[in-house]
Amino acid sequence: MCIIEVFLFALILNSNQRFYQTSLRMNAPEWIGSNKSLLRFTRVYAVIAVLELISNVVFERIPLLHYCVKPLIMISLGVYFVSQSQRKLNLFSVAILFAIGFSWLGDVFLMGASSLSFLVGLGSFLIAQVAYTLAFNQPTDAHAPKRLTRRKPWVLIPFVLYAAGLLWAVKDGADMLFGPIVVYALVIMLMALSALNRWKRVLSQSFAMVFLGAMLFMLSDSLIALSRFGGELTIPYASLWIMSTYMAAQYLIVIGMLKHFNYEASFDPSEEKMGF
Repeated sequence: MCIIEVFLFALILNSNQRFYQTSLRMNAPEWIGSNKSLLRFTRVYAVIAVLELISNVVFERIPLLHYCVKPLIMISLGVYFVSQSQRKLNLFSVAILFAIGFSWLGDVFLMGASSLSFLVGLGSFLIAQVAYTLAFNQPTDAHAPKRLTRRKPWVLIPFVLYAAGLLWAVKDGADMLFGPIVVYALVIMLMALSALNRWKRVLSQSFAMVFLGAMLFMLSDSLIALSRFGGELTIPYASLWIMSTYMAAQYLIVIGMLKHFNYEASFDPSEEKMGF
């Protein structure tokens, strides 16, 4: 493990110890209303994000920076999620942890240059998308409105058109990988629709963060597909756009779901803190 990774990981753990101490002094509703702990983490995450973007620019000269920093994206989010969750483990919080873990695996394998590493990375992110979809479909109050796609099926149209257009753009360049890409495109579209279906069924701030995160995730994956299989299509600074949208997406989804879980826990005195 490189020195930079050790330093940043120590910074994450030190920051989260402070987050934990802060959360112990607050009850759940007060913690939800406070941005202090989140602000501290966001600063740490921003440092990781900036270093990752720099590593893409200087990759040819300093490839080790990229290999050291990129794994910290999901490690930092995972540590923060576990340390700040105010509820005990259940199917849906475990699903978020699975999504974080398999996203980390996807990050690691997509650093490889071979078709095999790309497929394994794609498979890892496929599992992560399924896990996110499960978490987004957590049952809500019986008085909550029906899912948006059931009340207004026409909202499916732009998602279907987007996926169809993307698949058409990469079908020639993808060759033998077209089948797996189709499956992945369908799964990530389902994940995005699951995020949309949380509208008016959960805390509004949680909905906005998670849905925006899902949209950015779709955009990031679309840019990957177009840059790899788009043929003559070229995307200026593709790696920077891909990583910028991806890191923002993961941050918004994880923090948005954390807000949802902690909001629910504030109304259930039987809930116990999940963190260490």
